[in-house]
Amino acid sequence: MVMEALKTLPNLQSLDVNLHDSKVALRFDLLTGLRKLSISGTGDPFYEQTFDNIAKMVAKSPQLASIVIASSRSLPPCKPMLKSQSLHQFFQYYPHDAPPLRLRRLAILTTYLVRFDEMTMPHLMYLTSLSLLNILDTTDTRPRYSNGEDEDGEEIKKEQRKYGSSPKELWSMLTKSGVRLEEINIDDVASTFLEYLGSYSGLRKLRMSTEGFSESAYSDQLASQFYQIILRNHAHSLEELSINAFYEGLWCFGIHNQESISRCVKLKQLAMCMVSHRLAPIKEIAQGAQDVPDPASDDITLLLDTVALCVPGLETLHMSATNAEKFRGALCGNSSMFHLHQVNRLIAANVRKYRSDSSIQNLPNIKAGPRNYFVGERDGEGKVRYRDAAQPSPSVDKSDDGW
Repeated sequence: MVMEALKTLPNLQSLDVNLHDSKVALRFDLLTGLRKLSISGTGDPFYEQTFDNIAKMVAKSPQLASIVIASSRSLPPCKPMLKSQSLHQFFQYYPHDAPPLRLRRLAILTTYLVRFDEMTMPHLMYLTSLSLLNILDTTDTRPRYSNGEDEDGEEIKKEQRKYGSSPKELWSMLTKSGVRLEEINIDDVASTFLEYLGSYSGLRKLRMSTEGFSESAYSDQLASQFYQIILRNHAHSLEELSINAFYEGLWCFGIHNQESISRCVKLKQLAMCMVSHRLAPIKEIAQGAQDVPDPASDDITLLLDTVALCVPGLETLHMSATNAEKFRGALCGNSSMFHLHQVNRLIAANVRKYRSDSSIQNLPNIKAGPRNYFVGERDGEGKVRYRDAAQPSPSVDKSDDGW
């Protein structure tokens, strides 16, 4: 009934639908002429028929420019990924004699099979925005399930290899295709991704998480390559840079990449992780005591001074803790969670004690771990300090503890 009503809307161009708990296979095939499509949820057990209908709708929407697939509830953990959970299935009914789609945005934000080949690539040649999160790496031989049934049959693996690939293969294909993305959001950094970024300039937004590394040496190697060489290609175009380092190391901010960050003069949003041992220490918290950073130089001061002097248009700076290297591969997360809490607390303490140089005119608002800080008033020496957003006014700022 809903789809019957929707098909009567003559100017319907954008559809955002949540399939959670749907009781029937939805008749998306009744719709035509869409330009934007966003789907979340699986709609299981009607997932396959629903997405088959979506593919028929795509075939009747030659102006489609944006596809977003997200899910906050995955398929049953032991259900194998097949063609129905692949990028290929979206184009299976698209007419072979019709001009390919000119997709500008593709966002796969759930476990999916993705391969760029002769069937999918023609529709992606005009892409400017690409998000790939949690895609299934069909070259990864590690167990996929946690209940002991971690081996799919050979026929299933064969189909997965047919419709899926790896981040390494995806970025190699994009490099060969000549597609120049302006916005990228990924959670697996492959060496070919850096090769892709090095092949052009003009990237505006880059958000990436570095959780895909199994050991620190290779992670640091790619981090050095990114900051020392690759980032220069996009330093004068980047408006947003967010690097979520999964462990402390060279992906985090420090003197090793301070110059590279300073070159990104057009940044408006910046998010980076901090290394715990490079933060000014604080006194033990006693009853009524305040968090007081050591006056020695530290990475918080270095980062704030850098963006204040070199990136005057920066609006928001997000600094956060990440896992210590010693927790890599740990089976229990209690120690890691304690570490993250303590380091975020330390970051906040350093932010509260920061004082800008009197010559600095622009400072960004700050998110330090879970807390927000606004630029406060200048003191008698013309220096600016940060004010905790949770405090009603600077005059109420009696305790710098804030925790």
